[in-house]
Amino acid sequence: MVSFYSRSPSGFDVEIGYGGRLIDDATWTVVEITKPSLWGHRAPA
Repeated sequence: MVSFYSRSPSGFDVEIGYGGRLIDDATWTVVEITKPSLWGHRAPA
């Protein structure tokens, strides 16, 4: 998902995103992420 945050003229924060996934609660499992991840990015050569 690609998203960004913005502040509305009335002062509250808004997140706008595209490409989110629909998760099935019956089959979804919790996972612990133990290191940083840069999804879709490659380390410099």
